[in-house]
Amino acid sequence: MKEYTKRQRVMQTLVCTLIVLVFLFIDLFTKLALQGVRQDEYFLGIVKLNYMFNTGIAFGIAADNPIAMIIVTILTIALIGGMIALYFTVFKHNLPVRVCLAVILAGALGNLFDRLYFSIFGASNVFSKPGELYYGAAVRDFIDLTPIRMGICNIADFCITLGAVALAFVILFIGPRAVFPITKKWREEAKRIEAEEEARKNGYAVQPQQSVRPSEAPPEAFEEVVVFKRSEQPSAQEADPAESGEGGESGENGSPAAPDGRDDG
Repeated sequence: MKEYTKRQRVMQTLVCTLIVLVFLFIDLFTKLALQGVRQDEYFLGIVKLNYMFNTGIAFGIAADNPIAMIIVTILTIALIGGMIALYFTVFKHNLPVRVCLAVILAGALGNLFDRLYFSIFGASNVFSKPGELYYGAAVRDFIDLTPIRMGICNIADFCITLGAVALAFVILFIGPRAVFPITKKWREEAKRIEAEEEARKNGYAVQPQQSVRPSEAPPEAFEEVVVFKRSEQPSAQEADPAESGEGGESGENGSPAAPDGRDDG
C-alpha cells in the first residue's frame, strides 16, 4: 500500500476533519430545524417526519435505565477516543478507512452532543408534559422508518450505520492490506509487503530491484526486491569500484598490468 508523506497525511487529516464538521453540522441543524414536526402519513408508505426524544439507545432499548445510559455515554466517549487513536496509528496510510472513521466519528459526536446537552440543561416535552423538563441522556430523532422495522432515527444514526458498513467492507476487501483483497494487483502487492515485513523482522534491509520512477517502470519491476542483511550492505567502494580507483585493469595475478614495452621487473 502506498505510504503517504507527512504533508499528505496532514492534508488528509484536514479533509477528514472537514467531513466530520459537515456531517455534524447537518445532523445538528436538521434536529433543530425539524423540532416539533410530526407528519401524519408516510411518504411512499416508508418514511415520515416524526420528531421525538429517544431516552434510550437504538429502538428505545434501556430507555428507563439511567445507569445503563451513563454507561453507554462513557462507552461512546471511549469509542471516539479509540477511533481517533486508530486514525493516527494503525490506519495512517489507509485513506479509505480514514474517511469511514471520519463519517462514523461525526455520527458519534452528534448523538453524544445530545446526550450531554440534555443531561445538563434538560429537554422539554419529552413525555408530552408541557413545561416539565427531563434531565437525562436523550437523543433527538425525527426520521420515522417504522414500516420497514428500522424505528425512528436521525442523521447521526445513518452516519454511524453506513460508516460502519463501509469500514467493514474496506477492511475486508479494499487495498493490499485488506483481509481478502479482491483484485489480483492487490493480492500480489500484499504478498510483496508480507515478504518485505518478514525480511525486516529478520534483520534484513529491503531495497527495490530497480531505481526508476513508478510511472516509467513496468509492473514487474516492483514484483521482486533485493534483500540482504544490514551488516552485509555493500559499502560505497564495493558498490562502485571504478569511483574508488580500484577498478582498473589487472594482470593475471591480480596486480596492475604493466605498461606496453616495459618489463614488470
